[in-house]
This record gives sequence, C-alpha cells and structure tokens, in this order.
Amino acid sequence: MASAEEAPKGERTPLLASGSSKQKLAFIEGLRFVAVGWIVVYHYAAWTDSSVPEAVKRLITNFPLDLFTVVSGFVTHLAYANKDTSGGTLQFLGGRVQKLVLIYYLSSLLCLGIKLTNHAVEEKEDGGGGHGSKRLVNDLIAFVPDIFGINAWFSATSLLPVGAGGAVVSYLAETTMPTNAPLWYVQALAFCWVLYPTFKGLVKEHCAEQMGRVAVIAVCMWLLSMLPLCVYAVYPGGSQFQFLKVFPPFLVPSFLVGALACELHLQSQALSASSRPAVLSSQYAAIAAELLFVGYCVVVALVPLNGDLALHLWTLFWAGMLLLFSAAVAATEGYDGEAEQIQCGLKWVLDSEFLGLLGGVSLYVYALQRPLSILCHWCVDMTAGEPGWVHVQWMDW
Repeated sequence: MASAEEAPKGERTPLLASGSSKQKLAFIEGLRFVAVGWIVVYHYAAWTDSSVPEAVKRLITNFPLDLFTVVSGFVTHLAYANKDTSGGTLQFLGGRVQKLVLIYYLSSLLCLGIKLTNHAVEEKEDGGGGHGSKRLVNDLIAFVPDIFGINAWFSATSLLPVGAGGAVVSYLAETTMPTNAPLWYVQALAFCWVLYPTFKGLVKEHCAEQMGRVAVIAVCMWLLSMLPLCVYAVYPGGSQFQFLKVFPPFLVPSFLVGALACELHLQSQALSASSRPAVLSSQYAAIAAELLFVGYCVVVALVPLNGDLALHLWTLFWAGMLLLFSAAVAATEGYDGEAEQIQCGLKWVLDSEFLGLLGGVSLYVYALQRPLSILCHWCVDMTAGEPGWVHVQWMDW
C-alpha cells in the first residue's frame, strides 16, 4: 500500500481505506455490547434491595450511557469519513436508520399492544365501568408522537410554568417518554445523525491535518455538555432542568466527541502510514485502555458521585479509551492485512467474535428489552397461576 507521502491529498488512513475497518476495530462492537448490557442490567437488577452492597449499587447505577453515545459518534465517523455525504441530511439519515426503522416500530407496537391488552383486562374486571376504555383511547392518542419519533423533544415542557399552555402542553408533557420508553435514546441519537453531515463538512474544511485543533474542539464540546449539568446540579430547585437527561441536543456533544476521537485516530494513522509501530507499543496502548476502564469501575463503585453530573463527566475519558484501543489495533496491523493479535486482557475479550456479534445487534436488543421483559414476566406469572397482564411494570416508565 502507498505511503502517506504517495497518497493523494485528502486520502485517509490505510486502516480505513483498506475496506475492512469493522473487522480491524472489532473491539468497538464489544464495547457497544458492554454498554448496552450494563444499561439493561441497571433496568432490571434489584439494585434498590437493601441487601445489595453500596459499591455494587453505585457500579450498577453509574451505567455508561455516555460510552454508547461516544462509540456511536466514533463508528459513524469511521464509516462515513471517506464517503460522500453531500446528498443531503435526509439521504444520510435514511441510510443510517433503514435497518433500525423496523425494530423501532415493531417494539413500539408490541408495547402498545401490551398496554391495550392490559386495559381490556382492566375493563373486564371493572365490570364495564369504562375506565379501561378511556385509558385505551388515551394510549392510542399518546402513541401519535411515537410514530414520528419526537417524544424526547417534549421533555423541554418542564421549563414552562405549571398549568401554562393548557391541554396541549399537558398532552406533550405526558408523552415525553415513548410507549416503548427506552426508545427515547434512539430518537435522540437520530438527531445526532441529522447534524453529522454538517459537522463532518466543518471538520474536513477547518481541521484537516490539524490534530491539535481537533483535540481542542473535543474539549470544548465536553465543556458544552457539562455546563447545563452543573447548572442543574447546583441551582436551587432546579428540577425543571431534569429534561436535559433525555433532550436530544444534550446527546450531541458526546456524539461529536466520539466523531472527533475517530478523526484524531484517522489523522494519526495518516501520519504514521509509512512505518509500522512496534508490537510492544500495541501492548502498552491496550493495557492503558484497559486500566482506564477498570479505573472507571473502581471509581464509580467506591466514590459517591452526583448522578446528574456523571451523565457527561466521563465523555473525554471514553474518547481517550477508544483512541488507545484504536492505537493498539494500528500498532499490530500490517498493511498486508495480517494482524498480530493480543491474546489476553480486556481487548482480547472485546475482539471476540461472540461479543462482536452481540455488539452488532446491541441497539436492537436495547429497543426490544422492554416488550420482551414484560412478555417474559407474563409467561412466568401465568406458569405460576397468577394473572400476568395487569400490573406488569418495568421500572417507573
């Protein structure tokens, strides 16, 4: 393969140009599964039980949702850094969500069907009093925003004074969470994809071969995400700012930090394209990344942290870990396509084909977790001879 000096101007790293970047950065899929698995454990583990040690509770409740967002930005830029995205935002968004649309609507309709079935049972038990029918109609009306994927935007209604806006604002506030509640994240992530083509154009125009500038922008993005959290955490009676947790623009800085981390990776690869780093440096990079991850687990388990500040507290931390893992891959990857794999440690586990498979479907698992959990709960209750449809709950959604 041509060296960096021989490559045409603007050509990216051999790692990306080789056409098999997904295989060579297999650890990313493993990280996606770790992040989603952690979130699902938080949703269903009995972490509020008094018998659970405090360290375990902190570890479970400090789930790295931000890690998934940073990884999503990294993966998006890795896939589209060399591709033409000038066809417009809608064309790019369509390409990103086409595989997700089916699972989005399938999981939403499953949850709606479960709710409507619950109301039908309640109506029967109520002796035809009409309460179940009213709830059924209300749920059908509340499902309308789910169709367009805009529920998460309604969270900003918490900024309005109580009673302001009448019935319309009340309706919007009540539909902040989709019928399949975890899909708020998919809706917010879609907004990040909407902005990506414009962001990519700005990076290409102003940050080409400017690694220092890319790093500074990443830090600024992180500060931008932390500022509203700090206001929310210290402002007296600042509960109205709680909407930030699910407001789509709130995810954008972390997503862009992930994309900038990928840009740093690509630029560093282009600079070192003419030489192959020592395998020893790969081991050091992999160990450093693993120590960062283990360090995160230790800190969140032992140190009480403000849960709201922690939402974006670790954004740059995750970006650094991705860069180190990527550097480990680059240092062991020969340009003839043969890699000298590290056969131990966290990276070796993340690189496994099994975790890679799970990581590839992680977003689908995330979308289906609620309807599947309710159906499993119902099956268990029916096996035990108990009525399973009514009062089947999932956290506080």
